[in-house]
Amino acid sequence: MDFSHHDDQALEALRSEVVAEQNRRWTLAQAGATLDSLTRSVLTANGVTEGDEWVRPADATTSYPKGWRVTLDGKTWTSTRSGNTLKPGGAGWTEEKP
Repeated sequence: MDFSHHDDQALEALRSEVVAEQNRRWTLAQAGATLDSLTRSVLTANGVTEGDEWVRPADATTSYPKGWRVTLDGKTWTSTRSGNTLKPGGAGWTEEKP
């Protein structure tokens, strides 16, 4: 790309737009990991540990992070998505085989 015809003000405006777009993309790319970290912290602060009996999340902050294990009806399930509020046995969970 040839930017030689742009003045300094135009180049700065373009630079700002590029940085804003890079920041937007980074935020989206990190959203799952950020949500998982937050929900792990909230669950732990509430005394919930991996392998505990599944409890329906009250809201997004008590949802289950990707990789979190719960039990339900004598089976162990692993969450396959971030912010999981679904009941194990359907989408968003994988049953662990003994």
